Amino acid sequence: MAHPQPMRVHIHAMARAFNVTEMLLLYPIVALIAMIIEHGIHANTTNTTSIVASNKIVLKDYSRLYTFAFFSYRNQFL
Repeated sequence: MAHPQPMRVHIHAMARAFNVTEMLLLYPIVALIAMIIEHGIHANTTNTTSIVASNKIVLKDYSRLYTFAFFSYRNQFL
């Protein structure tokens, strides 16, 4: 029977890679879509221009939050 250690390391490496990928790609896209929809509901309108205009402020705050989240997440592995 083979030694189980290399397989365990390989699985851990895959899980870690997926977590980073999820953090970089999946989460910001989902959060962005959710915020645009939520903002449109709060604005109580289906007008696309007003949704986009109101989202410019949100995007600025969100990019600041995302940068903080990314660096705090990255620091776990440094």
